[in-house]
Amino acid sequence: MITYAIVGGKGSKWIRNLGYAVLVYAFVAVAGWLLFGEQAQLLFYRLFYDYVSTCLLLALIVVLFLALKRRRNSEIMVFAIGNALFIGGLVLGRAVSGQFGLFPTTRTLLTSHHALAQIGWTFLGFGGAIICLGIIMGMRLMRMAQLRSTNKELAKVNGELIIANEKLSHIDQIRSNMYSEVSHELNTPITAIKGYVQLMLNGTIPAGETRYLQVIHDKSLVMERMIDDMLEIVRLENKHIQFEYELVPFEALFARLCSKVQMDMLEQGFTFSWVPMPEPYWPDRFTAIYADPMRVEQVFANLLSNARKFTAPGGTIRIEATMEGLGAQPSAITIRIIDSGCGIEEGERESIFERYYRGKGAKTGAITGTGLGLPICREIMNAHGGEVGLERSSAQGSTFYIRFPLRYAHEREKKPEETA
Repeated sequence: MITYAIVGGKGSKWIRNLGYAVLVYAFVAVAGWLLFGEQAQLLFYRLFYDYVSTCLLLALIVVLFLALKRRRNSEIMVFAIGNALFIGGLVLGRAVSGQFGLFPTTRTLLTSHHALAQIGWTFLGFGGAIICLGIIMGMRLMRMAQLRSTNKELAKVNGELIIANEKLSHIDQIRSNMYSEVSHELNTPITAIKGYVQLMLNGTIPAGETRYLQVIHDKSLVMERMIDDMLEIVRLENKHIQFEYELVPFEALFARLCSKVQMDMLEQGFTFSWVPMPEPYWPDRFTAIYADPMRVEQVFANLLSNARKFTAPGGTIRIEATMEGLGAQPSAITIRIIDSGCGIEEGERESIFERYYRGKGAKTGAITGTGLGLPICREIMNAHGGEVGLERSSAQGSTFYIRFPLRYAHEREKKPEETA
């Protein structure tokens, strides 16, 4: 049966059946010896050496020939050596008893020494065959271990391929979103511009009408801003933008940013408020961030622009700044932009910072944009060692935050204009 496991193939079931027959013969021989004593033992002994051993010799020779014919590798060569040892042991055992051919001959009375030699040669050959089978099993175990290791590597590579495939699918989806969103958002102002120009050329409206020229100008600015956003996200992701970092007093920067948009917010009909951050008292020290002021203002303006887009006129927009961190000395400054808009659906919250992604609220509300504002904010904040994210969102509004690492600087580090 072990032989069948090694060399078995199509049309080789007789090898396995022969193994079963030998196993049955062994059980019958032991049972006969236990039940009927030495006479039965002698009978089975003679049957084995006269007939069964001859059949085994022939079967092993055939199996060895078939195995060598089928393939020749290290495993088959070890198998051939084992079979040769087994056959040699059987032949020598039969020779000791005076049987030099395949068929039984007239027996002579064997001395105990010859009988022991006959059995010894047989078991010596059988032991050599077992050792060779053990070597083959060891080779198979090593091969199985190698296969398991290879399967693990393949599983790892397969997992990486799945991840890469998901990334490619995601990139393909982003590209599809880009084509649809960008084409739609660019076609809208282009259609308006073409329409007004055509009306002027036809004389339907005066060619020098300032009101219509202003519409054309505004639509041109919208297209320019879209194109600038697409170019900027690429430059940011490829690290092609140089940031001009400096130590910026946060209190003054925050007050300037809020004051700059306050009048515009009120004119658009929003209830706008902002809370100045209380400056902690440390002698000769002030809170600051190490940042590019122009880029910080860009992030602030993008988040505030989103709040205005998704908040109906008359709604509330509030900005607040807090210091956060463990211990007596805070380690971060967080700006929160809080609006009372329509909110963001739960299934969309993980996607809003992806390029060209626009939520259902933007599409159904006919809100312009290419879905690049938040990705640009994310790249800028990553470059500053900070973060931007969505803190909460519901039907009553959303809260976005910007978080910077906080620094404590001495008063002498302020620029002259900041001190004045």
